[in-house]
Amino acid sequence: MTARIEILRASIHGKSGWRQPAGYGHAASITSVAIAAQEIGQVAVSLPFGFLAGDAAGPVAILGFDENANLFVAQDGRWLGRYVPIVFRTYPFKLMALDSGEFALGIDAASGLICNAASGTPFFNNEGNATEQVQAVLRLLMETRRGIETGAAASRRLFELDLLEPWPLKVQRENGETAVEGLFRVNEAKLNSMDDAGFLEARKGGLLALAYAQLLSMGNLGQFSDLARIRASHQKQQEQVKSMFHDTAQDEQLDWDAILKND
Repeated sequence: MTARIEILRASIHGKSGWRQPAGYGHAASITSVAIAAQEIGQVAVSLPFGFLAGDAAGPVAILGFDENANLFVAQDGRWLGRYVPIVFRTYPFKLMALDSGEFALGIDAASGLICNAASGTPFFNNEGNATEQVQAVLRLLMETRRGIETGAAASRRLFELDLLEPWPLKVQRENGETAVEGLFRVNEAKLNSMDDAGFLEARKGGLLALAYAQLLSMGNLGQFSDLARIRASHQKQQEQVKSMFHDTAQDEQLDWDAILKND
């Protein structure tokens, strides 16, 4: 599904509201996501994360290696991990940067979650002001943006101190191993060999916590094989059910009394 983000306005959405998503199907095709500084601790014990370089520098949670396949989202939209990144929990809302340098709250008009105000949580009150629920979402998104910027700044400093290195990740596929490009990890040897002045600077700048959290998080990669098996099993079950009902002639031969029997 392609997102269609539009700015939330009382003139357009004054009589509308939204429903909470039933699961995390909206994240099913996302294999990495930016994480904010305030959630690093929770991410580290739940998800593997690494660093991106360049303009996109910052910590990112790793959710899968196959294109459009988030291993932490089940076929029915359930989240299979212990922690859900903030970005996914604020859907269908999104913070939008304006040309003025300010930010506006956007909503995914293609989400299917916008409804009549009486059928969900209203966007605006009778005076045309954003409801407390909408204001809470906006505050969370602004805090998350600041946290992502803080994480990005710390990541750039880790690069400057030469404490990050390419992560030599390889994924086993049917036709052999494939290298994963573009991810970086902490060089533990260099981190441990820092002189006292550099170590103190890193501690005061909050870099040590981020570095050790990343090293800890790499142990979470062990979940991927189990999650891949769960995903493959669910997909196979869905295909089997779909094949049962695909052929009309076959449908007519099913013993519905036996299928629907309540033991």
